[in-house]
Amino acid sequence: MPLHTLLEFEDGTKRWVLTEILKPAPTALKPKSTRSKRKRNNRKHSPMNSQRKSTLHQSLIAIDPGLKGGIAFQNHQATIAKPLPTSGKDLDLVTLATWVEAAQPQLAIVEKVGAMPKQGVASTFKFGSGYGGLLGICAALQIPVELVTPQRWKRVVLAGTTKDKDAAIAYCRRAFPDIELIQPGCRKPHDGVADALCLLKFGIREFLGIESQEKAV
Repeated sequence: MPLHTLLEFEDGTKRWVLTEILKPAPTALKPKSTRSKRKRNNRKHSPMNSQRKSTLHQSLIAIDPGLKGGIAFQNHQATIAKPLPTSGKDLDLVTLATWVEAAQPQLAIVEKVGAMPKQGVASTFKFGSGYGGLLGICAALQIPVELVTPQRWKRVVLAGTTKDKDAAIAYCRRAFPDIELIQPGCRKPHDGVADALCLLKFGIREFLGIESQEKAV
């Protein structure tokens, strides 16, 4: 008759077993390692992934300075472009500040310009005052600014064209067909708005790393 022995295991259970087939008592099961799970979570919530995610939804503004300049806004929902606000013969910096603050951009692309040849002292001073005003708005709102020369953005956005105002307008009509370049009461497209849109496209390519899909347009 087989010999049975009552054994008590480490996990508190008791069991009758045959002496002939007695085996080492099972040890308590170790909890599953959560290291791999932590690694997966860490990768999911890593700063790099968060940065990439925020980059995809990052909002930009682009400004072509001057009384006849324009401003363009880009976020994950829409693209908006319009002339810079003016008050008489000056930029309306209060309205411009309101626009910029409402857009909450993470970066501002501003065309880097200087005094034009044969430009009068008074007009140069007025342009410089407005230019400094819009840079001051970005500084007050703690918005980083990237100054880009016309030659730099035209080399990227208007490659293969004459790189003039007409080329910028033609590009914007293809790349932004839903944006009206001809303002109310005007007959010609607003070249300041077109330049702002080109600056915006340059910023999307160069600073967000998002490749353009307008190569075929």
